[in-house]
Amino acid sequence: MSAPSILSSQRLDSMQHQQKKVNTLLYGYSGTGKTHTIYTARQPIYCQSFDPGGSNLRHVAKMVSEGKAIVNRDCENETAENPCAFELFNKNFIELYRAKAFDHIGTYAIDSLTFLSDAVMNAVLKSHGRTFSNPQIQDYGEVSSILKEIMLKCTNLPCDFILTGHITTEKDEVNLDITTSLISQGKKIAVKLPSYFDEYYVTGTSKNKQTGKTDYQVLTQPDRRYMARTRIGSGVFEPYETPDLMALRRKAGLPSTHLPPITGDPNDKKLT
Repeated sequence: MSAPSILSSQRLDSMQHQQKKVNTLLYGYSGTGKTHTIYTARQPIYCQSFDPGGSNLRHVAKMVSEGKAIVNRDCENETAENPCAFELFNKNFIELYRAKAFDHIGTYAIDSLTFLSDAVMNAVLKSHGRTFSNPQIQDYGEVSSILKEIMLKCTNLPCDFILTGHITTEKDEVNLDITTSLISQGKKIAVKLPSYFDEYYVTGTSKNKQTGKTDYQVLTQPDRRYMARTRIGSGVFEPYETPDLMALRRKAGLPSTHLPPITGDPNDKKLT
């Protein structure tokens, strides 16, 4: 069986950037608002969900009904025994490109790297006839190469692009330093991934002492534990900002108007 396709049948390099676009990596621990933050981005939003149940947010259904978002959940039912998510993702991406759909959406999002990388690994194992087996060393290198190609294609789209990711914490037993890293089947790409993005923010929460409620925030600048960066908000953003991507666009002085809503059936996976 041949190796899985990596979107190479299409040349996205020729696509003209008609918007002032921003590529953003949102990563953090589970429950810190990554998926919620996607839906504060430039509309209409097309979210390719790999995270089972990750997009089951109350306000998202309203956005879908109003043509402000489309959530493609085809890739949420992946299993190692019967891998299909990567093939579905690849097919859908090419269909959207051929239909010039990316010219008509404000933001394309993949939620999340964790489950996307699992789907790629499953596809790699299937291509080598080793479905539902333990990965070998060379498999991780192949996964990294495929994920790199996906990032190159997606960050070259004419719309904003958002990738979410989970992080894990490790303790150095020698000097006792606490370090964090992205969770991914491709270890090399996990290290290099931030370099593909203009912005990378760490999502987090804190307890509001006055209300007792949980406040959500994004770290836009590096601290002792986390790597974060802003290019559009250099010298403008505070270290911690409210997780509202359109508000951050306005604060950075970028165009902050939404594109026209999606017409037609909002349950259709294609934009019209």
